[in-house]
Amino acid sequence: MASGSATSRAEVTPPAQWVEEWRARTRSVPTPLNRLVVPILATLLRIASPPTATVSYLLIAGYAFAGRSQAIVALFLCCIFNLTNHTLGGVPQAAALLRYLVYFCCLVAVLTAGRSPRATRQGWILIPYTVLICLLIMAHSVAVSPLLDVSLLKIISFTIVVLTIFTGWSWMDAGERQFAEKIIFGGLMVAAVTSIPIIPLGMGYMKNPGLFQGVMVHPQNFGPIMAVLSAYVGMQCLTMRPLPKWRIGMLLVGLLMVYLSRSRVALMSFIASMTFGLIAEACRGLMANFRKSPKVVASRVGLATALLALLLIVNWERVTNFYEDFIQKGNEGVTNVTEAYQQARGFLIERLLENIAAHPYSGIGFGVNSSEDEWNGIARDPIFGLPIMFTVEKGVMPLAVIEELGYPLAILVFGWIFMLGARSTRGGIVPFTVFMAVLLINLTESVLFSPGGMGMLVLLLVGWSATAPIGGPWLRPLPLPAPVRMEPSGRPASREAA
Repeated sequence: MASGSATSRAEVTPPAQWVEEWRARTRSVPTPLNRLVVPILATLLRIASPPTATVSYLLIAGYAFAGRSQAIVALFLCCIFNLTNHTLGGVPQAAALLRYLVYFCCLVAVLTAGRSPRATRQGWILIPYTVLICLLIMAHSVAVSPLLDVSLLKIISFTIVVLTIFTGWSWMDAGERQFAEKIIFGGLMVAAVTSIPIIPLGMGYMKNPGLFQGVMVHPQNFGPIMAVLSAYVGMQCLTMRPLPKWRIGMLLVGLLMVYLSRSRVALMSFIASMTFGLIAEACRGLMANFRKSPKVVASRVGLATALLALLLIVNWERVTNFYEDFIQKGNEGVTNVTEAYQQARGFLIERLLENIAAHPYSGIGFGVNSSEDEWNGIARDPIFGLPIMFTVEKGVMPLAVIEELGYPLAILVFGWIFMLGARSTRGGIVPFTVFMAVLLINLTESVLFSPGGMGMLVLLLVGWSATAPIGGPWLRPLPLPAPVRMEPSGRPASREAA
């Protein structure tokens, strides 16, 4: 009789079942080693030799069909393989063509797997708006672009990648999401640590003497990626309790890599993203507590401001020396950020502004270079003649969007980016900080719409931030209902009976 009563109780206790489901969705699950075999094997094949590098792309394309999280990891590995230092395994054969195979397999894998019943987010607004933006850009390319095949290839590849990323992250359950997050940020940590032995070697400075590129192909890729990693780990160091000591060491390694790369945009991205994250969280806390104790809040803000000012005054000489050394970047004629930015991106901005003035409403076409003299650098497939690579350097993403799409369509794109940022705030301070870090990189490296290189990692982290589960420090999680005791008949037990 007792066992039958217990069985009926378990079957008719929705609140208790809801609590157990919520705990299962948020429980930390360790990553089994067997799920790391393919990523590790593919990485070893990539750095072994050019022929085996080709096999590595085929391997991760098949690995994508293992599930939603594996498809996201496959896109991450494809990005890292494209950015790997060519002294490690050489230049992969047919990589420009094989990456499209990886994109397609990842999209098919995510759509085939579908949405998990325990998905952390739904994405009903994000995904349709993204599809609408992509369709409008396709129509714009058909109507405006002078290089129609190039524009269509770029927007189609971008659409495939961004839909895979947004649907993949949105449709994962908590365990899948945790696995993909560990692989991505763990992979970036491995890249930082394995770059340490390369510091005294010439292979770390192959692209530009004096600018460290680590295990990646260019300092302008390595520095910003290390800045994003430093922002992720740094914000965890400020908010995670208890704090594992190794994260502090990882933060120091990441900042060391940023300094050695001499990437000004990387340092700016790290400092600004951390500042925005802390300000946003401080404002949230102040708004929540100001009504309760305004004098206490005001005194704490004043004390923090005074201590920061005192710290800067005491160490002003050291700060200015470091600032001047980093900003100059080997060029003694540069004395401030404005001069450095003008020297590095000034000519690009001038061309952007000229094209915007000439085509303010129609734009020049998606993915089209600013100068017609550079339209000849298109790599085409030798069999079908399709464009598979067309490098475009714009520098400033907001201006590049206006130049290519015109003001009307650019406003919709900026609204899409704003929506992504707003959604990233729901997951807490860490996703918002990472989103700001990757967004700020685009002020000098316009890579958001270019998934062929570092833009893939930017899109992966934007998707991770925008689909973060609700319930971080920004929004208080919903209170769990207290379990209700049930009678064997299925009716709630009275308080007297309880």
